[in-house]
Amino acid sequence: MPGKSNYLTVNGLGYSHKDAEKNNVFENISFELNKNEIVSILGKNGCGKTTLFNVIAGLLKQDVGEIIYSADLKNNFCAFVFQEYSLLDWKTVFGNVALGLVSKKLDKEIMRTQINENLRLFDLLSLKDRLPMQLSGGQKQRVAVARAFISGSEILLLDEPFSALDYYAKNKLEDDLYKIICDEKKSAILITHSIDDAVFFSDRILLMTSQGIYHEIDVKLPKLRTQNLKTSKKFLEIKKEVFKKMI
Repeated sequence: MPGKSNYLTVNGLGYSHKDAEKNNVFENISFELNKNEIVSILGKNGCGKTTLFNVIAGLLKQDVGEIIYSADLKNNFCAFVFQEYSLLDWKTVFGNVALGLVSKKLDKEIMRTQINENLRLFDLLSLKDRLPMQLSGGQKQRVAVARAFISGSEILLLDEPFSALDYYAKNKLEDDLYKIICDEKKSAILITHSIDDAVFFSDRILLMTSQGIYHEIDVKLPKLRTQNLKTSKKFLEIKKEVFKKMI
């Protein structure tokens, strides 16, 4: 996957809070994301990972540096999946996923078909009429992921999407989401504190502090991945390498 074509290139990016002291959030961030690639950004709390996502998505404007987007990307090139589910309590599963199509002017029947197909993909079709309060944590996060996918965005920005889930829900969603991203030929950036998640999910891992990306690790694991991979010798070797390099 890496080395084919860049979806985005980040060069020397810096951002600071616009207060009296102009405190730096991060500086000198540079990396590339290739088409059909999953990159994890691993770093401690407070190093600016979520703010970096907001800058990449165009929600915030950097102070210095540039982001070069591929001409292949559509206008709605990226979609967020947050740590918290961010669902509307008064809308059903169907209604929450439909929000991913709000910017598209589609015939109602076409829209209904697309939503149902998306719900089936994420094993949510039987829950389509439930409200968020009637769902488990894992089910809520599946709805959030389904909403991001249906937007048609080429790049998914995954902000700690597994951290609020229990062990079993996390592993199931991790397996399913990885497979769907690969099958649907999406690109993704995952920010996380978890070495296990970063190694399992990624083609490359970028280690970040507020001063920049200080190390990159290629994850040379099979493209077909399930949780059993986490007990393999190669997985544990990469995990050990990441641990040693972390500041």
